[in-house]
Amino acid sequence: MNAPRIPFPRNGLISYHYGRNQDISLYDGFTLIADSGAYSAKTQGVQIKLPDLCAWANEWGDCFAWVAALDVIGDPVASYRNWVNHRGSLHGRLAAIQRCSGKTAMLPPFIRAPRYRRYGRGAASD
Repeated sequence: MNAPRIPFPRNGLISYHYGRNQDISLYDGFTLIADSGAYSAKTQGVQIKLPDLCAWANEWGDCFAWVAALDVIGDPVASYRNWVNHRGSLHGRLAAIQRCSGKTAMLPPFIRAPRYRRYGRGAASD
C-alpha cells in the first residue's frame, strides 16, 4: 500500500541569526517571513543588534512577506521601542510584533499604531 504523499511546504520562516550569511534568493518560490532569532542567539551568547537586523531585512526585503520586529524577552517597553525603530528603518516593509505569554500590557500602543494588523489567536478583525 502506498502512503499518501504530503505536499512540499511553500511557506517558511528564516532567522537572521542563522540565515544572515546565506543567499536568501535561493529560497525563491517560497513565501518567507523573517525573524531575528534573538532567543536562539541569546542561548548561544550572541546579541542581535537592531541596525544589523534592519540592514539584513532591507537587503533581502523583496524575499520576505513580512519581518518580525526584534523583541526583548521580558521587557515589553523595550520591545515596543524596537518595533517603532524597526518600522522606521524598513523603508515601507511591515514589521510585526510578537505577544509574550499572555502579557498584553503593551499591546494597546501597538494596536493604535497606523497600519497595524492583528494576527493569531485572539486577534480582532479590522
